[in-house]
Amino acid sequence: MFTKQTLNIVLLLVLIMTLCTSVLFAASNVDHGAEYINETEALFWVNDGGSTSSQDISWAIVYVGPDPNTTLHGKPGYTMSYNASLDRWEYTKTDMNDNGGNPWEYQFNLAGQESAEYLYNHSEGGTTNPGSLVAPSLNNAVAGDSQVSLSWGSVANAAGYNVKYGTTSIDVGNVTNYTVTGLTNGTAYTFTVAAYNSNGESPDSNQLTATPTISNPDGVLWEENFDTFNSDLWTKVTNGSGNGNQELQYYLPQNVSIEEIPEEPGNNALVLTAKRENWEGKSFTSGKVDTNGKVAIQYGIIEVRMKVPDNLATGLWPAAWLLGSNYGVVGWPKCGEIDMMEMGHMASERAKYGVATENQMVTSNQFWYSPDALSDQNPTGAANRSWENPNVTPYIDPNTLTDRFLTYRLYWNQDIIRFAVEDNGVEHFLFAKDFTISEDSDEFRKPFFMLLNLAVGGTFTDAMTPGEVTAPLPGKVYIDYVKVKKWNGVGEVKFGGPEPETGTFGVFTDNTPTNNKIESPNIYAWEGTFVEGTIPPYEGENGIGWQAAMPGSWFGGHIAPNAPLNMSNYADGNLRFMIKIPADVSFKIGVMDTYTNEHWVEFPAYETKYGLVRNGEWGQVTIPISELKGELIALQSMKSLFAIVSVNGDFSSFQLGIDDIYWQE
Repeated sequence: MFTKQTLNIVLLLVLIMTLCTSVLFAASNVDHGAEYINETEALFWVNDGGSTSSQDISWAIVYVGPDPNTTLHGKPGYTMSYNASLDRWEYTKTDMNDNGGNPWEYQFNLAGQESAEYLYNHSEGGTTNPGSLVAPSLNNAVAGDSQVSLSWGSVANAAGYNVKYGTTSIDVGNVTNYTVTGLTNGTAYTFTVAAYNSNGESPDSNQLTATPTISNPDGVLWEENFDTFNSDLWTKVTNGSGNGNQELQYYLPQNVSIEEIPEEPGNNALVLTAKRENWEGKSFTSGKVDTNGKVAIQYGIIEVRMKVPDNLATGLWPAAWLLGSNYGVVGWPKCGEIDMMEMGHMASERAKYGVATENQMVTSNQFWYSPDALSDQNPTGAANRSWENPNVTPYIDPNTLTDRFLTYRLYWNQDIIRFAVEDNGVEHFLFAKDFTISEDSDEFRKPFFMLLNLAVGGTFTDAMTPGEVTAPLPGKVYIDYVKVKKWNGVGEVKFGGPEPETGTFGVFTDNTPTNNKIESPNIYAWEGTFVEGTIPPYEGENGIGWQAAMPGSWFGGHIAPNAPLNMSNYADGNLRFMIKIPADVSFKIGVMDTYTNEHWVEFPAYETKYGLVRNGEWGQVTIPISELKGELIALQSMKSLFAIVSVNGDFSSFQLGIDDIYWQE
């Protein structure tokens, strides 16, 4: 086998001086070499110093040992051809091998004389000469924080490259870009690159100089100054649901604007305006924005500078807060909630701290799911950090907090959460102790999105009806900026929604090869309509075996990921799964997105459909995604990739098996 290793060329020089009309050769005029082509071929070449006449160089031989007459792999008469572009004579040998561990030798005839003999070492798996090297071209040197990123052009015959600066040389392998790290900011560094192979190193490249600097000294990851409204990052919310708090407003896009801050010429802010006006059965309208699906934040220092309406009175409830980015999949409170600031508290809450009016106190809070919090009065299982917590330390001004901007901060990493507010240059903490994140509250170890709103009424306030709202309207909240920084080197901001999945995507499968899959899928049986069944898996060790628990009523369940999935590449693909279900049971298969849209396809009893033969045995179903998604499903933000529900209550108790569920492009 012809392998790549060092080629040693030893010149056994024979100087022959002749007096004739043909070209006279001297050793200084003769250049030669052997270059690796592949595992069985080598290119032998010689340059005689300028001759292009065929009679000057007429043959080459490749043989074993010092005697050409014992040649095994060549003979006199191998004619070399002239390569004008390289000004040399060449011959390609195509039947090279390891030669039994012996060296190859080659010889050229120059001007009718055997003027030189060369040793070509190919013993012990050696290779032909990898070829000569030229200096690389260093194209870019881009400075960063304590680093410089280099890129250069590739060099023929190179086995790798050395990056050099000062007295340092780094072997970076056979690549054409490399980032040098651990540099000192503010110091200029001059870089060169050299190629290398088994013959040695090329000349150095051209020089480039770069000075590492801190691009964002305070670690700013994202800063939104609201000079304009950026719809790529923010959504103006339209919603009149009351948001689970019996709020009285209808959120409308027209209540969100960009305006100059009073008494701060040239400085714009996001403005949320609450108005007393009727809209879709509500007595008030207001403004709300969020970054859901557009900006996700995980850890760091989140900072918001904002001013609330001058008089909150009874009814106005401004807030800056965050929800887990998986809210659309797992719901509240399992997604987690972080309330950076809230004002407008009801009187009973203010009384705990001796506060007279809504304008004098600001607090923070957190919510997460805890089984210990489940009760008839709290069916969601929401744990609340502020509930009967002696460590709550609201920021209170005996006069007012509403006549100026305050800066709110959330300090957040994988271990703790801390809330603070800065007023007139002094920072105040809103809890006496940091919140320690544990396995029971690991909602806070995932990305969150930002929300800013001005609610009217609801359970946080003393206004449960429109007539109880006493706040002067319209009322405006000004948000000067939102800023995210690193905290002790930790923090991340991601822009845009989830990356689209490709190929075969596993929803619930053990053995089907997949490009990606849901890790630890969430399997839900709705409202106790299924209990655990006894049907074994169709494939692998895991399967879904259910028994219908409400015969004559209904059944349903679904499989959800841990965060929204982008399945936009599957519009022309298929959902495939195995199912075992009695032939007399009608059912529907569906999907759901994070925008509350859902769509279903029906499987009537006894009817073969989408490949499923209704014989009560395991059968494979193939549903085109184009039919499964209908007109409204947003494939780019999916909440559930598989759901099953009854068509009617015409069934008795039965066993159901589902397995090997996947999407395929």
